[in-house]
Amino acid sequence: WVPKEISVLARPVSGEVVLPGPERTGDVHRRISEYVQWLRDVAALGRRLADDARLLGIFGTSIAATWLAAQLQDRVAFFVDEDESRVGRQHLGKPIHRPADVPRGAVVYLALAPAIASLIAGRLGTSGLDLVLPPALSARAGQ
Repeated sequence: WVPKEISVLARPVSGEVVLPGPERTGDVHRRISEYVQWLRDVAALGRRLADDARLLGIFGTSIAATWLAAQLQDRVAFFVDEDESRVGRQHLGKPIHRPADVPRGAVVYLALAPAIASLIAGRLGTSGLDLVLPPALSARAGQ
């Protein structure tokens, strides 16, 4: 399965569909609330980085990076992507660099799911980039 995507395996049923009872509804609501709080924390850390960094870049050019750039508006200087078909182009009017071409002194925010961000940071960690990982997900939200 793809850890950063939502996947569904389904088949038609011929009988009655039984939905989870109300005792599960509270658990689902709590988990959704924790995920929404995590998104708020991701954006808040992005704003703090934008205030502190001379240059702030966001890793990636897909949905997560686009969402965060919208939250930070013009405070993002560039994007970083490992996809060579995107490197050298622009995303939201900002240049897309490969990791090796990140401007010196810049901070790169890996605003992805923590498990994915950790894998990428591990792969890029020896490159000398100033990488910032996202806040941790609550242990209960990740269950």
